[in-house]
Amino acid sequence: MWCYVAIMKQRRQPTNAQRIPSQDEAAVGEKFQEESMEQQQVSERDSCGKVFKSDEMLEQELEYLSEGIDRAGNEYKLYLGRISRNPVVKNIKTGLCYVLPWPDILKLAEAAGLNH
Repeated sequence: MWCYVAIMKQRRQPTNAQRIPSQDEAAVGEKFQEESMEQQQVSERDSCGKVFKSDEMLEQELEYLSEGIDRAGNEYKLYLGRISRNPVVKNIKTGLCYVLPWPDILKLAEAAGLNH
């Protein structure tokens, strides 16, 4: 009696980093980066991150990661920008989003003592 064993090679799924964005996604990403840069130029202060109102175009740029509730009962969703790869927190009730760009993450890390 013969026994055949099929060895299946697992296909590698492309990660978001390897994925080529569509023209719409690229346009949204560029718009998001431009607005982020404009806000940074307008208000160069010591705060980290930016708060902005979410819109339908921006929602397409976000990749859902997790959700949670704080002690006050506010509900949040955590996203990662598909193109920018910046972390974004959205308040479900207000619809406002908070983005933490890479330079601000470095500021926070340095202030916390990362380089000491």
